[in-house]
Amino acid sequence: MPSPRPLLLDDPATGLDVAGREQLIDRLEVLGLTRLEPASVLVTRHLEGLPPGTTRAMLLRDGR
Repeated sequence: MPSPRPLLLDDPATGLDVAGREQLIDRLEVLGLTRLEPASVLVTRHLEGLPPGTTRAMLLRDGR
């Protein structure tokens, strides 16, 4: 895989308060706007935790 390396996040907002979640989303948005634009995979249980600029989403229910 070419540089930069992909960014893998597994429920990164777990344990954060509302302000912390907002900061995380803001930082992910800024990271996505940089010229490096790393490919990222973010696993979350909360769709509101997806940063703006998300281009694809896969929703699962009961493992399907």
